[in-house]
Amino acid sequence: MIYTINDAAERELAELTAGAGVAMIVALEGYIDAGQAGKLLSDDLLRASRRLVTFDTDEFIDARSRRPMVTYDDGAYFDLKRHVLAMDVCQDAQGVPFLLLHGLEPDYRWDRFVTAVLALAERFGVDLTINVHGIPVAVPHSRPSKFTTTATRGDLVEDTDQWFDRVTLPAALATVLHVRLGEEGRDAVGIAVHVPHYLAQMPYFPAALGLADRIASLTRLELDTAVLEDEATKTIDEVASRVTASAELTQLVASLEGQYDAVEAGRSEASLLISDLDQSANNLADEVEQFLAQQRPEQK
Repeated sequence: MIYTINDAAERELAELTAGAGVAMIVALEGYIDAGQAGKLLSDDLLRASRRLVTFDTDEFIDARSRRPMVTYDDGAYFDLKRHVLAMDVCQDAQGVPFLLLHGLEPDYRWDRFVTAVLALAERFGVDLTINVHGIPVAVPHSRPSKFTTTATRGDLVEDTDQWFDRVTLPAALATVLHVRLGEEGRDAVGIAVHVPHYLAQMPYFPAALGLADRIASLTRLELDTAVLEDEATKTIDEVASRVTASAELTQLVASLEGQYDAVEAGRSEASLLISDLDQSANNLADEVEQFLAQQRPEQK
């Protein structure tokens, strides 16, 4: 058996939904997730959740490439952090349930895993699947988050707001799931939040908050974002403090702001892909990351 179901959690879900459809958020680790946007959102949602499905990680995860962590102290090993691949039941502020598929993206047997998720989605009454992650883009931290969205039906999202043209890239498992859902006539949306590329390697809470707000607008779920809002404010304040202390960094961010505003206004064909930026932007990434590591060592 590649997964086990918590019968009590399934009964509780059925009572909460009373036959109505339920949304499923997909936030798997292992593909592109700039700023850890998807993981930060997933961790926040998991603060109040109940395990519904547990997948057998031996079937899907290569433990030699992603070894579990263990603590050694005083001649003994303990606190083994086992790999997780699971589906939880969460509830919004009004008690409306939704599902969260989280943990490590499988290394093996993608077709088998996706087929299993599709069957579970049918069993639990999922009527909308939302995949979330962050992508690094040449945007400044001082502007509102933007998104690249995909959908299995054109009317699922009101504002597509596409900042990129056609591109061929390696697929994530969540992308494969998205395609399969579309082939079966099911509704699915992908939300990629744009993360300032110079902050892509650190936990960037404004991006996670942006994902939460976007999900709320799609589903009408009333997500509790108090923690994310507080952390997002701290992050922006810390980055702004570092930038204003350096004339070079201030100039660089101003350049990004000008490019952002031009693209937003439709006055420029300038690309926001990282490869088109001046290499000096990497200096900002290094300095900001070092500064934040000193200020908040627990989130290194």
